[in-house]
Amino acid sequence: MPIPLSNDDDEGRRMLAGLPEAHLPAGLENTVVASLCARGLVRSRRRGLVALVGATGLVLAVAIAVAISVRAPSAPTGPRFMLLLYEGPDFGGGHEASHVVEYAAWARSVRARGINIQGEKLKAGEQILGQRAQKPNELLGGWFMLFARDQEEAVEIARSCPHLAHGGMISVREIDGT
Repeated sequence: MPIPLSNDDDEGRRMLAGLPEAHLPAGLENTVVASLCARGLVRSRRRGLVALVGATGLVLAVAIAVAISVRAPSAPTGPRFMLLLYEGPDFGGGHEASHVVEYAAWARSVRARGINIQGEKLKAGEQILGQRAQKPNELLGGWFMLFARDQEEAVEIARSCPHLAHGGMISVREIDGT
């Protein structure tokens, strides 16, 4: 149902033109205008203002209807796994910038399969605390966290990570949600 607007109400027309079409109850505009008139917010003798306020009310109603009908994407569910990327003495880390690009492309390909994955590269240098007497041979160089159906799927995804092709080691660990 078209909304009567005066010719000089270009802003109102632009706002309405950008809204998706919605199926609202018949008579909603009249109900909104009557409610505004009853509250003394609109005078019936000023038709332009009534139409503008009615249009504003309708825009608000449409915006609320759209907001209710459009659901936010649901948060990923299921088991979460950490892929811990270790770099040992045989790790081929000579082209670090190209590795980052390669790993990012790999993560995008995993996402394209519908699997939520995120990760970070860790900076060099670490401080080891606790009872470990010496620094281990492998350094934790980065990590990925992903949602997978089960351990088998997480291992399958880890096997496709370019980190292994560069001589790195990956530890696949399920996150305990407690």
